[in-house]
Amino acid sequence: MNCPNCGKELKTTTYLGLKIEECNSCGGMWFDRDELRGAKDNQDADLQWLDFDLFEDKKDKYVESRGKKFCPKDNAKLLSKIYAESKVSIDVSEKCHGVWLDMAEFEKIIKY
Repeated sequence: MNCPNCGKELKTTTYLGLKIEECNSCGGMWFDRDELRGAKDNQDADLQWLDFDLFEDKKDKYVESRGKKFCPKDNAKLLSKIYAESKVSIDVSEKCHGVWLDMAEFEKIIKY
């Protein structure tokens, strides 16, 4: 799989107890289906209440737009979503339900 940002090959790494793909060049991270939820829960047990279902039909929770990036798994165009008022834009695949986070976006989501 290649990075949606810079095209470099993604490397498998362990992040918060989960195996994910990461770009050593730009620091972005690819989370397969449900891995982002697992990472959040592994980060802090008190965060388990945080609603993180990016694929549930809740138009009032997200600002959505067609992004310019493509899914590293299936090459489908990623959908850019901003959760609530966090101002953190993440990229999701409607096809495989994977999530791409640019460098430091996970920390921004947790901080929010």
